Amino acid sequence: MEYTLMHKNLPVAQIEIDEETGSISKIIENFHEEHLPVGTVYTIHHETKAQRMAPNHWWTGRSIPASRSGISEALDELGVYDTTLLLTYCMGLSLSDHYWIRPASSDVKWEDVNFFTNDFSDDIGDVLFGAPKKQIPAFFFLDKIPFCFRIFGKV
Repeated sequence: MEYTLMHKNLPVAQIEIDEETGSISKIIENFHEEHLPVGTVYTIHHETKAQRMAPNHWWTGRSIPASRSGISEALDELGVYDTTLLLTYCMGLSLSDHYWIRPASSDVKWEDVNFFTNDFSDDIGDVLFGAPKKQIPAFFFLDKIPFCFRIFGKV
């Protein structure tokens, strides 16, 4: 499936994500190489180039580690076989940066989806901590499982 890698509201690259593995299978086009995530580009003679495999390494590094306690049971409960697949379900959103993916056919904005200013579901976090799975609602337009973080108090 085609997605646009976004840095907030700036389209960075058009990518293809393998629906079976959740990994980046192809970078279709770079729009703003200078905004690619740190570690995915190099500079030679003042020219920025994307490394071929680095974006996928960065992408899979965003997923919940397979060694996380309880992850196997949580994946089984959620009907997903790999943590990388959860990334596409939550549009690659994270509380550690401003990168995310948007389906190529969508015009959703950062302000509508980011975890910094929008509420998010506790469902996956609950499953990781052993609570039974609830009825998990569709997440925006992706009709997939929502990802979960928890914030206690105001930042």
